[in-house]
Amino acid sequence: MDENTPCVSLKDLEGRFGQSCRVAGVCEVRPFHNPKRVLIAEWPGVRLEDGGFVLMESFWQKDRVPDVEGLKRWNGRPIEVTGVLHGAPPGGIQNLSIPCLSPITDIRELPAPAKSALPKAG
Repeated sequence: MDENTPCVSLKDLEGRFGQSCRVAGVCEVRPFHNPKRVLIAEWPGVRLEDGGFVLMESFWQKDRVPDVEGLKRWNGRPIEVTGVLHGAPPGGIQNLSIPCLSPITDIRELPAPAKSALPKAG
């Protein structure tokens, strides 16, 4: 995949870990729970067209906590996020296997596609 083309699926992310990556999809703030179903955090990410999800920053790096309340204004809207792609949130316990962009260098809202082109909530 051309490095100038945004990743829009989990397959697109393959081979991009440890590198700067642009990820395009729908902004979504999701709840994350521990095994006892206690809420750890509501955390923003990008829902990909195949239903995959990429976190924006890491739970474990408190100095990089994104402005969740501010990002909620984009919830459900198409966005593009650029940052270094990791296979799991960096900086803490590696017990969560979910792609993560950290540090993020850019976030921008994209024009809304036709409703049928938006990925369904996962």
